[in-house]
Amino acid sequence: MAWWRIGLVAWVLAVGCTRPNPQSCSDGTCTDPGFPFCDVDGALRGIPESCIAVQCSPGEVVSCRGDQAIQCNASGHDFDLVQCAFGCDPSAGGCLGCASNEQCDNPLPVCDMGPGTCRGCQLDDECASTVCDVTTGTCLAEASIVYASPTGFSTGPACTLDQPCALGSAVMIAVGAGIPLTLRLLPGVYSSVLSTTTLTSSPLRVVATGANLAVGFEVRNGASMDIRGATVISAGGNGIDGRLICSGGTTATATLSMRDSRIAVTHNSAMVVAVRCALRITNSELAIDGSSVSIGIDIGPDSTFDGDRLRIHPSNGSQLTALSTTSKNVKVHLTNSILENAGLGMNTSDTALPGSELLFAYNTFVFSNHEQVDCQFPRANRTTRFENNILFSGTTTEPVLGTNCTFVNNLLSPGTAMPNNTIADPKFVDLAARNFRLQATSPAVNAGVASAVALDPDHDFEGAARPQGPNPDLGAFELTP
Repeated sequence: MAWWRIGLVAWVLAVGCTRPNPQSCSDGTCTDPGFPFCDVDGALRGIPESCIAVQCSPGEVVSCRGDQAIQCNASGHDFDLVQCAFGCDPSAGGCLGCASNEQCDNPLPVCDMGPGTCRGCQLDDECASTVCDVTTGTCLAEASIVYASPTGFSTGPACTLDQPCALGSAVMIAVGAGIPLTLRLLPGVYSSVLSTTTLTSSPLRVVATGANLAVGFEVRNGASMDIRGATVISAGGNGIDGRLICSGGTTATATLSMRDSRIAVTHNSAMVVAVRCALRITNSELAIDGSSVSIGIDIGPDSTFDGDRLRIHPSNGSQLTALSTTSKNVKVHLTNSILENAGLGMNTSDTALPGSELLFAYNTFVFSNHEQVDCQFPRANRTTRFENNILFSGTTTEPVLGTNCTFVNNLLSPGTAMPNNTIADPKFVDLAARNFRLQATSPAVNAGVASAVALDPDHDFEGAARPQGPNPDLGAFELTP
């Protein structure tokens, strides 16, 4: 055979011997759809770096490759490699769950031990810093927090978690920091007032979960405060004992926001006083145990009040006016709240328009004694409007006194016929047990209408979504399945 023929045959044989094996994945890839998965270490079929055929149940984990789970894909004809954050164990079904908070970081800093997954924080105690930003679900860093304690130092330490300051010192540091810092009141009873009078670019944010403020707190001279988780109690012997005071200066309006808190006092003066103040209170309880007539929230001149998800009541048989407005230029919006034996006093003194605006929507008023919604006083230069509320009296006395308020689409019991309103039993779940949720047969269910003053909340007293049916329910509660 000629030399060139021999060379050609040798070249053909060489090419044929070096052609890639379609079932080999030494280069990390598999090209044959019939053998789609690369068994790198031979753990599945016993031959390392081989492409293998797959037939499996979708979602099934067949093995682990380091911290990756080998999981059957949706078609059942290939495997996906799923990265496991906390390791992989085939005997445990694949990816392992977290076992402690130390394995989780912001923005999901808490290990939910049940499913073994990291989630956002919901409580302050879930964070090592003892402060959870409940809006974002992240734990605040200790470096961004100023700590106070009833037994803290007045001088010396830098107000850390391990060495907290006295309340007054901690407030001065938090307000004067120049950057927004959170003031954390550690658990205990504080016998001095929490006070801020300095105008700052952002509110003094206070987290007081577990803390009892025996004197109360005050915001003055255009200052601003946002407080969460406080319990305010009476101690006696102080001018603002167990009270909240929000008062602006001659040219500035003070701002106070309080949420997830409780005020429980025994004095007979107002629990909350607002003068030239923008006041907002949400998801909180106001209870009073005074011996005579008391006031829950006293809204003074040039003030606004937004209340949502409040429960206001006396803790004994005393008289309580939940909300008092006896001055001018007042704006009140109250929604999703329960006022039990706590009436309304609306006697504004506006002499010119636009005047005051008092709006109430999706609240439940329950009276079993002498309290009523007081609509006796003339409404010149004032808008007083009730929409989609329940007003119930457990006696023969009607829940509304006077005619100087506008009522639209409310349910009243008892009462005389009122245009555009319903007179009927609201059918609470258990009136005697103070359970004011609605029975399925209540005439308040699906009876809500669109507000003429833009008070259409998307939630109820318990935070359930509104509406649950074709229309929202009247009163503070939505009937949920």
